[in-house]
Amino acid sequence: MLRTAWVVALAALFSASVLIPPADAAGRKWRNCGKGAAAGAAAGAIAGAIFGGDRRGRNALIGAGAGAAAGCLIARAVTKADERHMDYAEQQAVATGEPTTVNWTSDDGSEKSYEVTAAPTEASAGDQECVTTSGHLVDSGTGEQGTSEQVYCKAPDGSWVAQ
Repeated sequence: MLRTAWVVALAALFSASVLIPPADAAGRKWRNCGKGAAAGAAAGAIAGAIFGGDRRGRNALIGAGAGAAAGCLIARAVTKADERHMDYAEQQAVATGEPTTVNWTSDDGSEKSYEVTAAPTEASAGDQECVTTSGHLVDSGTGEQGTSEQVYCKAPDGSWVAQ
């Protein structure tokens, strides 16, 4: 039955890496939800199989479902205002090529900080100029931290567009 847990965990991780929609400002929550759900499902499946007694297979599936739901809820906790601050930091890092840090007070009153670096990357199509941003978000109110990556490519009009 432990094999069932590993199959569920690997399927969750694979689906999160392949089926998550492209990220833009509106899609960030769904990407985060997918990643959170995958991690939660994997942890829940393994915990269900290990601690599930003689019904490990069933408990692995229950653990995967509960873990996926909890992981998605936690990952979607970033508000629209938070996303605007994060997007601003990413755009600044992309435009200047310099690390950028943005600090703000979130809607819930917690202090947040987002540090972003940008590095050139291979273009996804043709000779398009692209960079990958790597961000680190810290919420001082909850102590939670998160990371993100985003690819931006230069459009014909000179603007940078999230891929």
